[in-house]
Amino acid sequence: MNTEATSNGEMFISSMQEHWIRYVGPAFGCLILTTLSIFLYYLAGVSAFEQEWASDALFVTATIMLLVTTHGIFHLLMSRYLSQIIVTDKRIIKLDQRLFLQDEMHESPLDKVRVVSAEKHGVMQSLLRYGTVVLDQQKITYVPHPHAVARDIAHVLEMK
Repeated sequence: MNTEATSNGEMFISSMQEHWIRYVGPAFGCLILTTLSIFLYYLAGVSAFEQEWASDALFVTATIMLLVTTHGIFHLLMSRYLSQIIVTDKRIIKLDQRLFLQDEMHESPLDKVRVVSAEKHGVMQSLLRYGTVVLDQQKITYVPHPHAVARDIAHVLEMK
């Protein structure tokens, strides 16, 4: 447990990003759309000598699909990379940022928290060591090592 004092007397406990499993779905979708774009490029090349208009349409469609896919995955991955969970001795802060579109900060004051627990459901969460930290009724999902985070929060609550 790393602690540092801030200017208002608040002690920094820990900071973490959401678990990397959040990247798997978008990466898989990007792989499928990129494969489809490459297949459309192949079809455009095959039909270039027989039907020029179809070849041109396939080429433009593949190019637009590839551009939208690469820009979309870049935006999504960078946005998810910017999400942070910060634990201090007075509050828990969850920062959700989306590039150029959204900037949200959710705070949970620890003086109102009575129960802290950690949940892992299924084999996947147990093997990959991520889960959910539950503060009374509020859930923070995709937390790496949720039992350690819950233990740190419980330790802070005991010190008060």
